[in-house]
Amino acid sequence: MPLSINGSPLRRALAEGRPALGVTMVLPGALHARILASLPNLSYIFVDLEHGAMSDTEMQAAIQAIVPFGVSPIVRIPAGEPWMIKRALDAGAHGIAVPMVSTPEEAAAIASAARFPPNGCRGFGSTFSRDAFGWTSDAEYLEKANNEILVAVMIETKQGYENAEAIINTPGIDIIMTGETDICLSMGYPLTPDNPAQEVTAAISHISSLARKANKWQGGRIRPSTGGPKAMASRGIGMIQVGVDAWLLRETLNAKITQAMES
Repeated sequence: MPLSINGSPLRRALAEGRPALGVTMVLPGALHARILASLPNLSYIFVDLEHGAMSDTEMQAAIQAIVPFGVSPIVRIPAGEPWMIKRALDAGAHGIAVPMVSTPEEAAAIASAARFPPNGCRGFGSTFSRDAFGWTSDAEYLEKANNEILVAVMIETKQGYENAEAIINTPGIDIIMTGETDICLSMGYPLTPDNPAQEVTAAISHISSLARKANKWQGGRIRPSTGGPKAMASRGIGMIQVGVDAWLLRETLNAKITQAMES
């Protein structure tokens, strides 16, 4: 286990053009977070407060458990509220992901809330955030945080798709993500995760092409429709979620139980 960290491993991987693999964490617990962060070849843990079973306190404990392993904690907050952004970043998150971003005005407000003046309106006062980057003083955190923290927005609605170009080109937005399921529902198509409607696939491809044109990093989860990391990276998706902890736990134990019953 690394004894120190310097900056964001996820940002470093993306800047170097390396596929950055991560796991989504929806189950609470510092020990659980340690197990996930100790897995090899991971650049980040996606701490999910939108759909996960975690409180604010459990999110903070997870961040402190993840960082010593040289892995970036990225927190998906439930909504783009400034106080939610502040809580995640003050806890030491290396970045935030905000769901259901549908307008450039929403994107601009999110970017501002995540950064200190003159680039934004974030207030300073946390005693924990600098340690999560391996920095030794408040002055160093203030100097470097604006350029190191990652801001991801998730385009997940029909309105977001229609405003995609303006959202993507909003200053201060680093990573573009899409929510295939929510876009499908918002566009009025039946939910078929393994075989999304052609119009939904076309919408997601269009968003991805706009992100590439704007030289923005992209993130996404491996699905039957995406192919593996190499295929995703070829389309500009460098921040890759390999799975969700609760799902992987269920699938793995189910396979083990089935194997035991058959042996």
